[in-house]
Amino acid sequence: MKDQQVKSVTLRRDGKGPLKFNGERIGDASRHYVKEDDNQESKSYEISARLFRTASGKHILGVETYNRTDECYDSRDGWVSDSLEGLLEAIRNVRKFGYLDDDLLAEVFEKTAIADQFVEQVD
Repeated sequence: MKDQQVKSVTLRRDGKGPLKFNGERIGDASRHYVKEDDNQESKSYEISARLFRTASGKHILGVETYNRTDECYDSRDGWVSDSLEGLLEAIRNVRKFGYLDDDLLAEVFEKTAIADQFVEQVD
């Protein structure tokens, strides 16, 4: 890890303490979508995912869903693991982020050793 890329990062999480660490961002992705609420009104959302490697070698994924219509966060969370594989297992077990699908994860993990797990290879 290059020293000039290491920054102090704080990731907010709903219902939990924030994650604070020194590290570098190694992947990110975002998507915009529109969803109808219970009153059949359309709401605009943006989901953003950021992947970090800490100075000590751990991996962290932070995910935020922002309600652009109401201008507030709908949900924020973060996961930590000693390995990319462990991080992937942890986030796949959590389905409260309905739009955290393989396409978004493929973009987030694109430049990592586990990137091929999200891609269908075609000859």
